[in-house]
Amino acid sequence: RSHECADYLGPVEITVINECKGRGLRATKEIKAGELVLVSKAICMLYEGITKLSEIENRILHEKELLLDIYSLYAGPELKHIERNEPGYDYSKIDLHRLEKAFILNNFTNGPHSGCFYDTGARPKSNGLWFYPSFINHSCFECNCFWSVYGDVMFVRACRDIAVGDEILISYCKSIGVTYNEKVQLFNRFGFDCTCTLCEMDKKDEENNNGIHERRNQLLEQVKSLETSDAIVPVIQQLEKLSEGQNPMYLVDPYYDLGLAYSDEEKYVQAAEAMTKAYQLITGTAVSQHVILILIWNIIHELVKAGDDDSMQKARVWVSTMKNEAKIVFGKNSDNVLSTATEFIAFLRQYDIEF
Repeated sequence: RSHECADYLGPVEITVINECKGRGLRATKEIKAGELVLVSKAICMLYEGITKLSEIENRILHEKELLLDIYSLYAGPELKHIERNEPGYDYSKIDLHRLEKAFILNNFTNGPHSGCFYDTGARPKSNGLWFYPSFINHSCFECNCFWSVYGDVMFVRACRDIAVGDEILISYCKSIGVTYNEKVQLFNRFGFDCTCTLCEMDKKDEENNNGIHERRNQLLEQVKSLETSDAIVPVIQQLEKLSEGQNPMYLVDPYYDLGLAYSDEEKYVQAAEAMTKAYQLITGTAVSQHVILILIWNIIHELVKAGDDDSMQKARVWVSTMKNEAKIVFGKNSDNVLSTATEFIAFLRQYDIEF
């Protein structure tokens, strides 16, 4: 669905980051976690993989500014981007090859896992091309912003405080549930190499050829097939040992699965503890803020089901944490958005917990 919405560009500017990365966005003022960085309406949307690049061509015939925007985007190493109004360039001819490459290398997926540039899971509902977001570079771990799409409008918010001069970074892929090899395939597809903390750890494992990746993937698959906490705990202990000094994000899903197993066994305190471990790994990272809110809700639910005084007090603390995380997701409207969660609020009030 198309929405009428004006673009908004916060305190950021397009600049050359370095020779390797090329261009990106940098903060020109301090940006606090939860603040809006930019709002952008899509240049075009492709639904369910149906190619409609002809629509861009038709618009370009009547909107020269649109042509200048798209030609200024990265279109691969063989096609250098064209500066706006570059002297001597013939703008009267539309380069369909350049249009296609610009879309392939800059589009965002708006699907079941919106918030990921590329999703290795379910087939996307739609893909879109946005101008300013196309300049935001990737980091799996050091990213400081997250994005969400409503219809054809993208919102980019800071998920942590950003200092003047810091580069604006998002994650092009999910931080959890994706193997290192899957991420490398994605990075190769777009012609870059991620040097974030997590990828450097994984890269070192690969170079040492110590078999950690293969063993870890086997254990992760094993956890998915187990149903009881007694069966899952020993596997997680092996994963924890493998993760010493390595990438700890692979433990998020196992901790959460352990929490679900404890919950099924009515061991609610242990369930909350396991899920808390998952939260501690993902807070402040590239993981979708919406996922973080759902995880916090599950922790609160387990603590309330436990029912003892200590658990109820912890549940109240987690409610405050949820409100703070919601401000990052929804900004100034967070209280209004949360007030619509009537079933959740009613559930908490049964136990004298105000939301």
